[in-house]
Amino acid sequence: MSRKPHEAMFSRAVRATQKRLGSADSIDHQIQRARWRNTLNEDQARFIRACDSFYLGTASLDGQPYIQHRGGPPGFVHVQSSSRLWFLDFAGNNQYITVGNLSENQQGFLFFMDYNNQRRLKLWARLSVDEDISGAAELLPADYRVAIERRIIVDIDSIDENCPQHITPR
Repeated sequence: MSRKPHEAMFSRAVRATQKRLGSADSIDHQIQRARWRNTLNEDQARFIRACDSFYLGTASLDGQPYIQHRGGPPGFVHVQSSSRLWFLDFAGNNQYITVGNLSENQQGFLFFMDYNNQRRLKLWARLSVDEDISGAAELLPADYRVAIERRIIVDIDSIDENCPQHITPR
């Protein structure tokens, strides 16, 4: 399902709220200027490749949300193209909430944060699980010992990179 980037970000309820609170005209102007995209530029791709962690949001079919931290060595998130990336899913606590959610609801959200440089990147996406992990271990440093369980494929619907306001450098 191909959507315009703003359609992934702004549901009917969000648009109604924007109208009620007076920001709809500003948002309309930004939509017309194509402020939001569904493809990464080279700087954003470089940023993702350098990250060693991000936050992943999924929800069950009935809307129960789940946010999870994902981490690994820089490069564990692979930028396959300007509109697709994937990351290695390492063995963890065996709760499988993310994988369970994705079995019934492919909508997801990735939040990359760099506190030191006061930068954040948000991706609305459709996610799918790929159990084929052949060759995946070769993408990690030799001394990074972890069990790889699967790959999570990320097809980007919308990208937002906001201002650094309120990001405290660490």
